[in-house]
Amino acid sequence: MRKSYFILILVLGIGSFIFNNHLKGKFYNEKTEPYYQQFSLKNIKLNFQSKSLDNSYSLTSPKVLRNSNLEDFKLTSPYLESFSKGLLINIIKAKKGTLDPKMDLFILENTVTLENNENNSFLITSDEMKINSFTNVVSSELPSIIKFEEFYFKSDNFFLESKSKRGLEITLNSTKIYRKVQNKSDVSLGSAKKVSFYPSSGLVILEKSVTLNHDNIIITAEEIHYDLREQRILNINQSDLI
Repeated sequence: MRKSYFILILVLGIGSFIFNNHLKGKFYNEKTEPYYQQFSLKNIKLNFQSKSLDNSYSLTSPKVLRNSNLEDFKLTSPYLESFSKGLLINIIKAKKGTLDPKMDLFILENTVTLENNENNSFLITSDEMKINSFTNVVSSELPSIIKFEEFYFKSDNFFLESKSKRGLEITLNSTKIYRKVQNKSDVSLGSAKKVSFYPSSGLVILEKSVTLNHDNIIITAEEIHYDLREQRILNINQSDLI
């Protein structure tokens, strides 16, 4: 009995040693990546829970480099899915990225796309996005394009979060708005230093140095509330006509 027990312990010990060393892998290109180790696993899949129990994330990546201090992970071709109450909401893809598990933060870089699958679906493209899996905030400090079915925004940056009263809110700075026209050049609708857009209602709030092209009339103002889908002005402050 003692002999069998000893053999079992020995087998488990060897298995544990092999498994741990398998995960440690080897240093990856020590000249250019001296602080990272390469996982010997070719594909990983990780799941994350946000602050709200209704929201969760799933990450897959074919190749991962681990910081030797276990501070962060470098990702190749990361594919990130976000869910709300079990339904797929966003798919975010990039050529590379970094995961900081202590900060619940994904930093995705190089041709990043966010595809939203809700009723008022949209597509965001940028060269960098930060995704906080704990607060469900997505942002970028680089020029970005947010495309909807009939119109799109070009902005210096964006900040996307869910608001309890108005639903999803997209905040943009130094923004131009365009309407898509089939078989013709896109039409400029206006611009503003700050724009807040609510996809569920179509409401866009333009603030600071606002210009709006409405019925072939250029309106300048400090603030305009506009229904993008109905092409209707809801409220206007300190305006002039050109």
